[in-house]
Amino acid sequence: PAGFRKEVALKMVLDRDGPVLTRRRDQLAHEARLGGLLRHPNIVDTYELGEFQGEMFIAMEYIHGLPLSTLQFREKGLPPAAALDVLLQVAAGLDHAHSLCVDGKQTPLVHRDLKPSNILIDRTGLAKITDFGVSILQLQDQHRPQAISGTLRYMSPEQITGGKVGPRSDLFAFGLVSYELLIGARLFPRGNPQEVARSIIRAADLAEASAKLRQLDTVLPGIAELVVHCLKLRVSDRVPSARRIFERMRVLRAEAPGEPLLQVLSRHLSVSHLLHIPGLSIEPNNAGIPQTAQHQSKDPSSAKTNLPDTLPALHGRDTLLKELERQIKKKGRILTLKGPGGIGKSAAALHYLHSAEERFANGRWVFDFSATRDQGEILQKIAQEYSLPLKPEDTESNIQQIGQFLATQEDCILLFDSCDRVLSPLKELLSAWTELAPQAVFLVTSRTRLKLKGERLLELAPLEEAHSLSLFMEKASQLGRRSPINTSIAAQIVERLEGNPLAITLAAGRLRELEPQVLLERLTDRFSALSTSGDTSSRQATLRATIEWSW
Repeated sequence: PAGFRKEVALKMVLDRDGPVLTRRRDQLAHEARLGGLLRHPNIVDTYELGEFQGEMFIAMEYIHGLPLSTLQFREKGLPPAAALDVLLQVAAGLDHAHSLCVDGKQTPLVHRDLKPSNILIDRTGLAKITDFGVSILQLQDQHRPQAISGTLRYMSPEQITGGKVGPRSDLFAFGLVSYELLIGARLFPRGNPQEVARSIIRAADLAEASAKLRQLDTVLPGIAELVVHCLKLRVSDRVPSARRIFERMRVLRAEAPGEPLLQVLSRHLSVSHLLHIPGLSIEPNNAGIPQTAQHQSKDPSSAKTNLPDTLPALHGRDTLLKELERQIKKKGRILTLKGPGGIGKSAAALHYLHSAEERFANGRWVFDFSATRDQGEILQKIAQEYSLPLKPEDTESNIQQIGQFLATQEDCILLFDSCDRVLSPLKELLSAWTELAPQAVFLVTSRTRLKLKGERLLELAPLEEAHSLSLFMEKASQLGRRSPINTSIAAQIVERLEGNPLAITLAAGRLRELEPQVLLERLTDRFSALSTSGDTSSRQATLRATIEWSW
């Protein structure tokens, strides 16, 4: 309706033989029902089960990207940072499926065919598991009675031997995928089914002593122990859950060397795909081949950022900027600049971001929340900047999607400016995103602190007298006044304004109409009302009204 269109992927039954066609249609319907139970940013969405001109189909989310198997093949293994960018998201998707509840009862959904070709990577770096439930629902061909469900090379020992299959069967496959991504080769080479099956069972039995698995620590120290625990022969000896894997890999990701996932993707996606990656643009070289993507910025040499071209003036804050840098070097993940309206929190934060290009080469982003009202608007503003599609009425998935996208950005810093209206919903979001994106730094400006665990606080003091006087005289000199300003009167004016930079700037502007002595007489100690708490949708308007009221 109204010209609305949405790209989808269709999965169809193409067999024409009567008995087989009937069974495959039943299978497809069952698969659609299972897919409809899953809603998570790291699982491909199922939209509809339908039929057109006698052909049954499932309409599924269309992924602009490529299979992980293609990316891994081209790269001959991924850099450790990129590999963990993928694996963290796969673990999150599995955790969601394994925690599925149906009719109020926990009913884990086991994939049983987890492998690189069933993991899709979209153009924003999101990893999505596809074909959930296909091995469970897969029809056994009447002409091949020896066929087994799933892909043999990624099967757990219990799948091979016909034992009970559960969530930890997927974790065995996860371990095999992890090895393949980090080493660039399969743990089990090609061979006939009997040889591969024996190799899997033998390797699982001797996982602790495997020289191949110990090789993982040469790529990323600490990862071998986790993969070994995924590949235990006895199910009860394996890692207990995908959530446990996620938590451990999140720690390892902070130290993982090499390129992040988005940088790797830039070498493999087509020009049309790359043009849609947030913060990336493509310039063809002389041969017409896309080069590595650069950030879309008015200055081609700048890092990825949406910083304004012109920064606000900043006076007397050198010590503050040095302390801000010191706190961030101490690995402060959430840092709040606190102070009354007009004190210069935004200006200080913007100047810091401008100076931190080398430290945060993967992104310096500014989000103004002065007119933002709730959590949904916060998510919408951030998603719009990164070109991430949000899901209606699915706040949890949207929070996860943004957090996992930030995890692919390596070292980045986000400035959340003027957050007084949205402190409560912002606290919930920051709690989630600091878990999902352990290398991201969040700089917040507010009149009050967030009271979050790990939050560091920097409170902006009023400008010192010398800096206040310098700012006032500088702004006054820009007015082109004919008569000089008495320094003594100027000092008394800035004293009345209590070192508030915005108030000083606004007061200096009134010297177009007023003589300094008249301005001094109109200013009263009522200006202290500026530091009271309350709703400040526009700080500058509040300050201007207060000053004009006092005359």
